[in-house]
Amino acid sequence: MLRSLQIAVLLITLAGGASTAAAQQGEDAVPPVTAPTTMSAMIRNAGYPISAEEAAYLDADEEATDQFVRAMLTAELQAPTINDEFSRQTVLAELQRVAALDPGPVSVPAPAALAELNRLAVARRTAMRQTAQQWLEGLNANDPNWVARGSEAYGAARVAENDWYNLIRQIITSRPQSAPPSP
Repeated sequence: MLRSLQIAVLLITLAGGASTAAAQQGEDAVPPVTAPTTMSAMIRNAGYPISAEEAAYLDADEEATDQFVRAMLTAELQAPTINDEFSRQTVLAELQRVAALDPGPVSVPAPAALAELNRLAVARRTAMRQTAQQWLEGLNANDPNWVARGSEAYGAARVAENDWYNLIRQIITSRPQSAPPSP
């Protein structure tokens, strides 16, 4: 949820920047592309301390989870037009991508302080993978209600996502805050 909010804010910011740049430089001007801010950088930029091990884990976990989220989001966005062959093939490809991903722990081990966070992240990815598998089964069976097949797993993924964000907020805000770095 927080990641979705961050993406929305980024898109709004980029859209605002694009219109300002276009107004200043003409209609053909395109703003430069910037890399997304990592989870650890966002936390540090907010003035909260995290160790190098925590940062490495959080960034690796974010990268792994984003693979699931991007593919599922693409599938969801194409779902309303599933009767179109292009959309159907796009949805099938994205769901197959998720079904093939390993939802397990990331390559960087979670520090002890983030063990429960890691458990929630794995539960979320596992539930997204189950959703993708169930949606694939429904699509392959030409079930018009294919989305309903994964509703329980998808709900579990959303609960794990919410729990993850609540826990990271609790962990980070329980630490003394330092001054955010100056720009």
